[in-house]
Amino acid sequence: MEDGSIIKLFLERSAEAIKALAAKYGGYCFRIADNILSSREDSEECVNDTYFKVWNNIPPKEPENLQGFVGKIVRNLAINRVRLYSSSKRSTGQYELALDELAEIIPSGEDTQRQVEDSEIGEAINAFAASLSSEYRAVFILRYFSFYEIGAIAERIGRDKNRVNYILRAVRTNLKKHLEREGLI
Repeated sequence: MEDGSIIKLFLERSAEAIKALAAKYGGYCFRIADNILSSREDSEECVNDTYFKVWNNIPPKEPENLQGFVGKIVRNLAINRVRLYSSSKRSTGQYELALDELAEIIPSGEDTQRQVEDSEIGEAINAFAASLSSEYRAVFILRYFSFYEIGAIAERIGRDKNRVNYILRAVRTNLKKHLEREGLI
């Protein structure tokens, strides 16, 4: 089903909306949640919470990019769950590894994730990502938005792990230079 049709179902408050959303983006949502949480049970619960949150947000919102809208919701819900678990020192998978990589670029006494989400830095990072080649942008987004592990990124883009690590190093170096030019770090 097309995204526009799914959104229309939500706007009409049809019970079929969640079924259609789950059919189209359930696997995508689960992958993001599981990359962050590393727990099938927690990831499934997070995906279900995502459907509920989408239901509560459409309407009044009518997203232009349904996949991005849903991806951001599941990502934020999973990150919130990680923050809860971090206080009890529970393991969180790729999320913390990716944030450690970004902490090298965005040094801050604050939480690295909160710093990245800051609107000014977020806008600069979005502009930077838009300037990347499609391969570099895909690797950047898969690692630092969806929190894929290196091997999964390599498999997804049809490259080896060494190439992915090279791209990530190059992207982090260039991102740091970009943020320095913008006066943000």
